[in-house]
Amino acid sequence: GTEEEFHRFFEIVSNHLNKNFPHLKIGGPALASNLEWADRFLAYCAKNSVEMDFFSYHRYFGKMEKGVRMTNGVKALLDKYGYSNVEMIFNEWNYLANWNDEFVHTIEVINSYKGAAYAAATMSTFQDSPVHMMMYYDARPGTGFNGLFDLYTAKPRPAYYSLYSWTKLRRLGTQVKAEVGGLKDFYVTAAKDENGKLALLLTHYTDDRNVVAPIPVTISLKNFEVKEAISHVTNRFKMHTETPIEIVDSKATVVMEPNSYIFIELR
Repeated sequence: GTEEEFHRFFEIVSNHLNKNFPHLKIGGPALASNLEWADRFLAYCAKNSVEMDFFSYHRYFGKMEKGVRMTNGVKALLDKYGYSNVEMIFNEWNYLANWNDEFVHTIEVINSYKGAAYAAATMSTFQDSPVHMMMYYDARPGTGFNGLFDLYTAKPRPAYYSLYSWTKLRRLGTQVKAEVGGLKDFYVTAAKDENGKLALLLTHYTDDRNVVAPIPVTISLKNFEVKEAISHVTNRFKMHTETPIEIVDSKATVVMEPNSYIFIELR
């Protein structure tokens, strides 16, 4: 149907479901990047008092600022039309160079160490954003954008360990302040639990193919006495490989390859 017919369809269905199933979250529309379309859609919803528990959208990108720009655009439109309190669901995301001449390169990246760094950097970026939930696309073996599992062996690919590391952060429960100190193309998220355990995910991600040199980075911990430290590294040589880390006077220096991450667990 037409765009106008979809607007009317969404109004009828959303209001009907919200009325009859108030315990469920009803929303949409799984927007595919077009913010001008979203503007018209939300204008219609506001004018006709359409109920919405969440707004969902997609974006594939290689440069982090593209995903950030999309998210900020969605948030601005939700605020503009009185939907500031609805959940923002980033329900499809993954690496993309482009859909045309570099599509093969895109698939190669998704399945590589760079795809793992991309996933880690993306999760860190949007942890500190208005987004409520994110869905990596995807995890079905045999599909082009599946960077998690091998089709024939079902063994994990590099990006699996980015999500695995993030799960460990999530289970600790409380995010703590972590900053990259102005370092370009670096991303960090840290969390702690009630028993004195701390973990951080530090990522060096770039879509600039001319960046090849490793960068030494000093990690400084504040108000934390280290008794034990375990680190796992993913880069072009390693896949979530346990790697020794020495912390002296609450500081450690690590050498970060382009498109790599280090996950550090501290007690």
